[in-house]
Amino acid sequence: MFQSSEAIKINQKYQAGERNFRNIQLRRLDLRGLDLSNADLRGADLSYSNLRDVNLSGADLQDAYLNEADFTGANFEGANLQNASLIKAYLMKANFQKANLRDSYLTSSYAIKSNFEEANFEGAYLNRTQLTGAKFKNAKYNNKTRFDGLFDPKKLGMKEVTELNLSIQSTKGINNQQNISVNNEVNIEQLLNLLEHIIDVSHQYLGKKMVIKYWHSSQPEAEFLNQFSLNKSGYLEFSGNLQAKVNQEELQQVKGWLKSYIKSCTQIFPNFPKMIDRQQLSLIFAASSSKKKIKSYRMNYSLPIKENAPHLVYV
Repeated sequence: MFQSSEAIKINQKYQAGERNFRNIQLRRLDLRGLDLSNADLRGADLSYSNLRDVNLSGADLQDAYLNEADFTGANFEGANLQNASLIKAYLMKANFQKANLRDSYLTSSYAIKSNFEEANFEGAYLNRTQLTGAKFKNAKYNNKTRFDGLFDPKKLGMKEVTELNLSIQSTKGINNQQNISVNNEVNIEQLLNLLEHIIDVSHQYLGKKMVIKYWHSSQPEAEFLNQFSLNKSGYLEFSGNLQAKVNQEELQQVKGWLKSYIKSCTQIFPNFPKMIDRQQLSLIFAASSSKKKIKSYRMNYSLPIKENAPHLVYV
């Protein structure tokens, strides 16, 4: 750990009134005790950093990468951590009161004696999380929240949110997904968004060299797939018609390619499949598979939602 000039600059900017730190890279830094309350840290990467006693109350950390960071004694009260990844993070005695942890990933994290009262855990992953002495009074969960088998949320005062309480927006999302499955139509734009999302996740956890290596080693020889390539920076380029529809044969080619690519990435980063947006992935697999096969794929990978696609290049 070391205090970098970048960390000092961020503190100075914050003290001067700056709050926008979206997608900032702050890995393996000493950031202890910083006040970043109400800061916009969406998509930020703070993995492996020391953030003991940091103040992140009211901060927006949606889609942030916080893996193996030390947040002991940190204040997340009222913070938005939706879709955030906190794999193996140290969260001891941290304050998460009224925090939004929907669809977040806390697997194997250490949250001993932390305060999660009135937090929202709908769709969150808490399997293998150390929760001894943690407080959960009035925290929310639903049937998609993942706990260890012996964990009893109701006994700890948590409140279950049933399907009847789903928002209109969520219902619309489900209907749209069903329509795509019935129509069996996927366009190039949807496919590009999915591929770019997977590549972006790959860069976060594997680096450019491994992304390029696994991309080429997993790509089948097919005329349709040859329209998709990576540039020298390891990001996606497409040389075909953006308005074209993707037929069933092409979807099967993509499906086989993605399975092979994900399998390769998993050899280095076992949790890689869990970082992929299951909603985007389901568009492709729903259009090329039966409902039974889709359910099996989701169960095997248990994918939480992640959305990021800023690097797409059209040629």
